[in-house]
Amino acid sequence: PVSYFEIVVAFVSFVVYRTDPTDVHVGANEKRQLKCKWRRPSKQSRVDGYQVALYDSAGMQYLKGKEVGASRLETVLSNLAEHSTYRVNVRSCFKVRETGEWICSEGVNASATTNPGKLSASSVAFHFAPHQDDRAHFNYTLTVLNRKAKVVCDATTGRCEATELPANSKIEVALVTCCKHDLCSPQSKGIAFTKPEAPLDLQMGSPTATTIYASWSSPKSTEEAIVGYRALAVDSLGKVTTCNSSWHSQSRPECTFRDLSPCMRYNISVRTCAREDDCSVEVTGVEYTLPGPVADFQMEQSASTNVSFTWTPQSMEVCELENITVVVQEQETGSIVRRCWVKQQETANSCTVVGLEPNTAYIAYAVACSATTHKCANKTDDINIETLPGVPVEINMSEVSARSVTLKWGQPGGRQDGLSGFLVRIYERSEGGQRVHDGPIANCTTNFANGVGDANTCCLDNLKPSTNYSITVTTFKKYSRDKFIFGDESEPIDFTTGRSTLTMQLLPVSITDDDCLVFELVETLFTSLELCIAVLLSISSGSFTIEYYRPRHLQYLSQIPSPLAVEELDACIESLDSNKQFIPHFMVRMSLFTLKLLKKVAVMGVEKEFHLTKNAGLHCKELNRYIDMLPYDQSIVILGRRWPRILDDPEPKITTTELVNNYINASYIRRPLYGAKGEAIPCDASDPPDYIATQGPMSTTVADFLTMVYEHRSKLILMLCRCEEDGKQKCKEYWDDESELLVTSATRSVKVTTSNVKILDSGLTCRTLRIMPSNEAEPWYVTQLHFTQWPDCEAADMTALYKLINFLFKFVRKNPVNRTCGPPIIHCSAGVGRSGTLIAASYLLKRLRTRPEKIDIFGTTLAIRRWRPNMVQTWVR
Repeated sequence: PVSYFEIVVAFVSFVVYRTDPTDVHVGANEKRQLKCKWRRPSKQSRVDGYQVALYDSAGMQYLKGKEVGASRLETVLSNLAEHSTYRVNVRSCFKVRETGEWICSEGVNASATTNPGKLSASSVAFHFAPHQDDRAHFNYTLTVLNRKAKVVCDATTGRCEATELPANSKIEVALVTCCKHDLCSPQSKGIAFTKPEAPLDLQMGSPTATTIYASWSSPKSTEEAIVGYRALAVDSLGKVTTCNSSWHSQSRPECTFRDLSPCMRYNISVRTCAREDDCSVEVTGVEYTLPGPVADFQMEQSASTNVSFTWTPQSMEVCELENITVVVQEQETGSIVRRCWVKQQETANSCTVVGLEPNTAYIAYAVACSATTHKCANKTDDINIETLPGVPVEINMSEVSARSVTLKWGQPGGRQDGLSGFLVRIYERSEGGQRVHDGPIANCTTNFANGVGDANTCCLDNLKPSTNYSITVTTFKKYSRDKFIFGDESEPIDFTTGRSTLTMQLLPVSITDDDCLVFELVETLFTSLELCIAVLLSISSGSFTIEYYRPRHLQYLSQIPSPLAVEELDACIESLDSNKQFIPHFMVRMSLFTLKLLKKVAVMGVEKEFHLTKNAGLHCKELNRYIDMLPYDQSIVILGRRWPRILDDPEPKITTTELVNNYINASYIRRPLYGAKGEAIPCDASDPPDYIATQGPMSTTVADFLTMVYEHRSKLILMLCRCEEDGKQKCKEYWDDESELLVTSATRSVKVTTSNVKILDSGLTCRTLRIMPSNEAEPWYVTQLHFTQWPDCEAADMTALYKLINFLFKFVRKNPVNRTCGPPIIHCSAGVGRSGTLIAASYLLKRLRTRPEKIDIFGTTLAIRRWRPNMVQTWVR
C-alpha cells in the first residue's frame, strides 16, 4: 500500500504466418499405439517443429503431448488404452530465438481408435461417443445389416462389438440411441471390415546357406479380395528380411527369403493382407539356414591308394562347424567307398582319404556340418580324381656285376587297364645312405604286358664298380606324346656293384725316368692342344659358352641351419630377435669384407658348387636396371625361344649373336625339392619352371618385356612395385589405362591395350592387357595384378600378402603351366627382393599345407637362389 511503481512495457513486433499442417491422418498402429502423419503447411512459412497433443474422445481433457522436429512429418503415440478413441491435435510452430518461446498455429484435429486387445477374423468393433450428462438415461442398440451376428454394446466405454461374422467381409451396421421414455434417434450407419483369416499350413524347407523357402495355404473363406501376404524372416540378431510371395492364381502361395546369413536360426511369420494395411494375425515357424559350402575344395596330391584334399578354412564367428567330411565315390557305380573327416577348427583345411584302389577313377566332394544348427551344407561340386597306378610287387635283382644290374618284378596291385609300362630308376648313394644326386643317374622303361614273365625285366649297365646304388620301379600310363602319369615308386632296394675285373696286358718294356717325363709332357701337350681346339671352334662358331654342372654332393647344406619343427618356429624367431641375430643371418654384408651367412652360402656355396656365371648380363650391361642384379646364364630367358622350347631343351646352347639380339634380365624359377628331413634342395633344370622372375622394364626394354610375355604364353603378370617410389623410377609403365600404347625398341614393336580395370581391396588393381607384336597375326591376352602397398626394402602387410598368394594359387589351378600355357611372370624393380619374397613364401606355404611337420626357410631361399641371385633381399622380409 501507498507504494509507487514504474511499469516499463517493451513491445517486440513479429510477422507470423501461423499456418496449420495439412492432410493430418491418425490411425491404429500396433497394440495400444496410434500413428499420426501430416504434411507441411501449404504456405512457405517458417516451421521449426510441430506439437502433437493427445486428448480424450471429446477433446476436453489433455492427456499427453510431444514435440517433433521440422524434418519429421510423423510420430507414434504409445502406451494408450486398448480399443479406445482419442482426439489428436497437430500444430506447426516456430521458436523465438530471443525468448525461446514457441509460437504455434491453431492446429488440426483428427480422431482414431486403438486396436482391441484381441483381434479376430470373425469380429469387429464400433465406437461411439455416449452422452456425458446422464448415461443411465440412455441405451444404445447396434444392428448388423443383412447378416446374422451377435452384438454386445457397452455405454460406459462407448464400444459395440459384433462377433460370429465371416472373415475379410464388409460389415454395415446401424446405431440407434433411445432414452428411457422410448424415444429413439434416427439410425447412425457405419461400415467396417473383418480381419482376413491367417494363412494355413505354413511349411519351410529346402534351405541353403543364404535362402529359405516357405509356402502356405490360402484362407478358405473370403468375401473381399486378398491383396497379398506379408512374409518376414527375423534372425537371432534381430535383422528382418522380407520376401515377395508368388500367389496369384495359386492355392498355395510361396516365397523364398534370399541374402540370409549362413548357419542362422530364423523366425518365419506370414500374414494375410486385404486392403492396404489390414492384415491378419501372423502364423509362425522356425527354420535354419545351412552352413556355407566348403570353399576352394580341390585335390592336393594323389597317390596309388590315397588322395589328399584341401580347402579354405572357414570363419567361426557366425557359424561354429562340427566337421568337414570328404566323400569319395566310385565313378562307375556311384557307390561311396571311402571318406575322411576333420573336426573343424579355424586352421583345419585338409584331410587324406586312404585305402583306395590303384588306377581307379573316383568322384569326390566335401560337406560342412554345423555344431549349432546340426545341419549340413550343400555339397561342393564334384571333382574327378584318379588314383595313380599301383606299385609293382615281388621286385628282386637277379644279377649284379661290377657295371650292371638286372631287375625283375611282378605286376602292380589294383586295376591294370590302361597301363602303358614301367620305369626303373637307379640312384647313386653315399656311404651314409643318402642320395648323391637329386635325380636318378640312369633309368630304363619296359612296356606293360598282361601276365608275369620275362616282359617285366630290365638291365641297367654303365655303372661304376664298387659303388652304392638304390633302385626303384614305378608304373606309368601314357595319355599322349607329352603326357605321362607315374605311380608311386616302390621301396628302394639298395645294392653295391662288384669290384672291377678289367685287366691290362702290359708289354715287357723297360721305362726309365726320362721316358716317364717324356710321357707326361706328351700328355700335357695333347691336353693343351685339345683346349686350344675347343676355344678356336667356339670363336669360329660364334657360340656363347654356358657350363651346366651338377655337383655330386651339396657341401653348402652342412653350413646352414637345419629345418625347424613348426612348433619350434615361434621360439626360434623370438630367440633370433632378442639376440639380434636376424641381421647376421640374413643381410647381405656384415662389413665391407665379411659376408653374412645367407649371402656367404649363396655365393661361396650355391653359386660356386653349381658353377653359376653371369656373363650374359655383363655382356649386355645397358639392358640391366641395376648393374649388380644380373641373371645367371644357366637359367636365363632368351627371347625368340618360344614356350615350350625350354621344356624340351632345359640346358640350351646359344650364340653370341642370339644373346645380343635377344637378351632380357629374366630367369626361370623352379620349385625346391625336399629331402627326408624336410631340407630344401635345388631341383634339376629338367623340371619345368613355375615362374619367370624379371626386373621392372626400362624405357628401352618395354617392348622386350611384352615380347617375352607373348612368346612364353604367360596368362598372369604380378607387379609388386609402383612405377615411381621416393621420386625414383622403379618400373617403366608398360600399359595405358586410357588408350592404346605403342612401344618400340631397336628390333621390336608392340601394341598394348588395357581393359577391364578393377580396383580390388588390399591395394590390388586388376587389368587385362591385349598384347599385339607387329610381326604376329594374333593378339595375346594376359591378366596383370598390380600390388601397390609393398614399399621398397620393407615387409609387406601379411594379410594382403596372404590374399595375393592365394589369388596366385587359384589362378595357377585354373591355368596350370603346361605346353600351351607358360609360367606366371613376377616382377618388382630389380626382380629379386619383393619378387623373391613372394616366390619363396608361395613355396613355403604350399609345403606347410602338404607336409607341415618341418619348415626350411633358409634352405628354400637358397634353393631359389640357384636360379636367380639375391632372391629375398632384406632381413625383415
